[in-house]
Amino acid sequence: SPEATPVLLSAAGSSDAEGDIHHYVWTSERVGLELGDSSELTVPLVLGEHVLHLNVEDAAGQGDSDRVDIVVADTTGPAFTSVALATDCLWPPDHRLHLFRLGTELTASTLDACEGTSGTVRIVDVRSDQPVDAIGDGSTAPDIIFGEAAFCLRGERTGTSRRPRAYTVVLESTDAAGNTSRNEIEIRVPHDQRPATRCLTGGLAPGVDDADARCTATLPRAPAPVDPHTMGTPTCSVSIAARPGGVFTAMLSVVLALA
Repeated sequence: SPEATPVLLSAAGSSDAEGDIHHYVWTSERVGLELGDSSELTVPLVLGEHVLHLNVEDAAGQGDSDRVDIVVADTTGPAFTSVALATDCLWPPDHRLHLFRLGTELTASTLDACEGTSGTVRIVDVRSDQPVDAIGDGSTAPDIIFGEAAFCLRGERTGTSRRPRAYTVVLESTDAAGNTSRNEIEIRVPHDQRPATRCLTGGLAPGVDDADARCTATLPRAPAPVDPHTMGTPTCSVSIAARPGGVFTAMLSVVLALA
C-alpha cells in the first residue's frame, strides 16, 4: 500500500474442541478500533509500535483472547536516483588541484522511500589507486583534499604506467530514520590521449590553489534525525520484528477454554 505496510494476521492456530468457532474480532490498542472480524485479516500498519488483540467465541458465547506486539520500522536507506559529473577525467596532467563541488561539478539526487523526498548527500571518502608520490608524477602533495560538500583532486599520475590513475569518490545519503546508502563514482587521469583513454572534458573542473578553502566545504547542519515512531505514514517497505522480550508472529494462536 502507498500509505502503510500490509501485515497478514491469521487466527488459523485457534482451536475449539467442537470445531465451532463462530466469531473473530481483531482490535488495535494504537487506534482503539476494531480492525476486522474474519479469521484472516490484512491490515495496513504505519511506522511505530502496535499492540493487536484477537478475541474468539464459539456458538455458546465462550471465548478467549491473545495479543501480539509488533514494531514496524523503516530499515531501507535512500536510493540514489542520479549522479552526474561535469567531467569524469582530468587532462592535462598539470599537477594542479581541480575542484568538484556538490551542486556544481557534481550533482547527486536520492529518494527516500518513506518520506518521498530527496535525502541529503555528502562526501564521506575519496581515495586513489596510485600513491601520493609515485615515480614520474611530479612529487606534489596532497593529491586529495575533501570535505562533506566538495573535493579537490590533483591532475597527475605515475609516469611508469600507461594505466590511467583512478580516484574513487564515495557519496552517502541518510534518511530521517538513520538508514544510509552509498554510491561510488570514479574520476580518472589518463596517461595519454590514446583513443581508448582520451579525456575530452578535463578542463570542466576548475583548477585551484592547494590552499583553496572550497576543497573542504561542509554542508549546513541538518536537523537531528526524526524518531521513526513519530513519523507519518510510510511509503516504503519496512520490517516487522519482536519488541524486546516478545516473540513476533503474524499468527495469533488462541485455544478456547470451554467449561
